[in-house]
Amino acid sequence: MKKLFLILFVVFFISEHANCQQISISPEIDTRNDYTFDLLGKVGNKILAFRKKNKKYILNIYDKTLYRVSEKTISLEKKNTDIVSVVAGKNDFTVFYTLKKKNAIFLKAVKFNETGTKLDSTMLFQQKHFFSTKPFLSVKSRNKKIILIYRIIDNKEIEFTEFNIEKFKKIYYKKVKFKDVKFNNYYYRLVISNKGNIYLMFEKKPSIFSGSSHKIIINAFYPYSKKRKKTSKNIKVNTGHVNIVYDDENEVLNIAGIITKMYDVKAIGYFVYKLDENLLRKGYFKHYFKEKLLSDYYRLEIKKKKKYIRNLYIKNLELRNDGGLILVLEVKEIIKRKVNTFNNRQDLYSGDTDYIFGNIILISIHENGEEFWEKIIPKYQMSTNDYGIYSSFFIFKIPSSLKLLFNDEIKNKNQVIMYSVSPTGEIKRQSVFTTDMYKLNLSFNKCVQISNNKLIIPSYKKEKLKLVLVEL
Repeated sequence: MKKLFLILFVVFFISEHANCQQISISPEIDTRNDYTFDLLGKVGNKILAFRKKNKKYILNIYDKTLYRVSEKTISLEKKNTDIVSVVAGKNDFTVFYTLKKKNAIFLKAVKFNETGTKLDSTMLFQQKHFFSTKPFLSVKSRNKKIILIYRIIDNKEIEFTEFNIEKFKKIYYKKVKFKDVKFNNYYYRLVISNKGNIYLMFEKKPSIFSGSSHKIIINAFYPYSKKRKKTSKNIKVNTGHVNIVYDDENEVLNIAGIITKMYDVKAIGYFVYKLDENLLRKGYFKHYFKEKLLSDYYRLEIKKKKKYIRNLYIKNLELRNDGGLILVLEVKEIIKRKVNTFNNRQDLYSGDTDYIFGNIILISIHENGEEFWEKIIPKYQMSTNDYGIYSSFFIFKIPSSLKLLFNDEIKNKNQVIMYSVSPTGEIKRQSVFTTDMYKLNLSFNKCVQISNNKLIIPSYKKEKLKLVLVEL
């Protein structure tokens, strides 16, 4: 049954430095008893959001201006279902979920159109259920046509199920046991190409007890040929955060990591390791932060210059058309403040958690590893006990530039700031709009870009949800 809500359509214009943005705000939705929320973005001529409320799955259907919203209950199995992923296409969306029934578990996919009408369904697999607590996780190809659903069965075994969303067909299933790695002990990352090739990277930290070296291990799985390949590289530096991205245009796997000074929190540089589609080495580059970058960084911090930057991690690896990379780094720190209290003859620990998201560092490097430019975008966001959902930033991508949008401060009276970065490193700062007049608490972590000039930002405030459509 559909319920239709009409609300005053809010459109306002903000002009700054001869620039103008159009902002549309949706009706408010009560999110009490909501378990999950997926903003799907533009599907067909509608804007969709998928929610789990109590035991029901709800599809919120907005028109392209967010002026009208209707609500439809999506029919899956009545009980014991868990959503794995919801993937939006151009004119439809697909829900991947598990169903537990008696002593079996089923992995299923259902396709719906923009109004929530069921178009197709299929079962990916059925297995005996042994009450495993291991969750099903997923990664998507960059073109969003292929999804890999995986589950870590135990410390040395992983299960892959790959599905072509466009053809609505399972293309690969495999259980893999490893002899030389352990999921509990090693940091790992997964990525898939638009062809469906699977790349699983492990980072093995050095051990002073066993004498083992610091190593990157990459396993590749090729669903169509059923082949598997493996390579590894010794990394002769201490590393912090490591990330990977596959460049489909140039068929290159890029692995980038932060170089640290003894401890993971003190970053002093970065490395990039490049492999081709078949894991043949294309290059390994290592750079330490230049004096100018460190001077500029600590000038912004108004602190004495050091030879490192604390709490730096890789937010994104953005691909350049020429095969190069832009490393998008962000300062992030989580501080737990415990308070020891005494009650009923027992020690009780409680306290607050602070979330600090600081400056952004952009480093553009050519395909041959040579640095092109380095830039720092000043930012300081601090909040308490909110899991940092209003912090960090969103990268809006168009051919001529990257646009980074974020909340200037984490409070009710706040400005949305946008930095535009050109391919040659020129930066322009702009204030987009203010939030206090419209009672918005924007979460840029869940933004969706729907065109070259529009994005949708969810706003959460006191268990109320609004969607904000911004035309840049």
